[in-house]
Amino acid sequence: RETCLATYLLSGISCPSAARPSIKGQPATPAEPFGDEALEFVKDQIKQSEVEIEVESCDIAGNFIGYLFVEDKNMSVDLVKEGLAKMHFTAERGKYYDHLSRAESDAKAAQKRVWKDYVETVVEKEETSEISNNNITDSTPALTDVVVTHIEACSKLWVQ
Repeated sequence: RETCLATYLLSGISCPSAARPSIKGQPATPAEPFGDEALEFVKDQIKQSEVEIEVESCDIAGNFIGYLFVEDKNMSVDLVKEGLAKMHFTAERGKYYDHLSRAESDAKAAQKRVWKDYVETVVEKEETSEISNNNITDSTPALTDVVVTHIEACSKLWVQ
């Protein structure tokens, strides 16, 4: 029997890193502010729970990128709502952009954790140009139910 680790990155957010111990000669790294708290929040939410993942893509290192759901709650949105993460600019292309944007606005208004010192700045807009409907494309991903039949080398998987 083989053990395989599949790294899964939550899409649409930028989350502070938790502390990491020294491994194989690599120095230990301290936690970023709220990083350990974010890790504990996720552990508390998903430990001993059935989760559903929605893979959007894979990065160059072979990490899966997507959304994780626990009891129909989007973990990316929950982290942002709790002020434990910020919305990443790539979220604008995702189908949960509205949810993430609303969660971030609420966290900013409540000055939760990463937003504790946030001061809103007003930027005056100059003239805005009209956007035609011809320039708008649908970014909704096509979803297909699959069954994972084989995982190889921790970065390749076969599905039916």
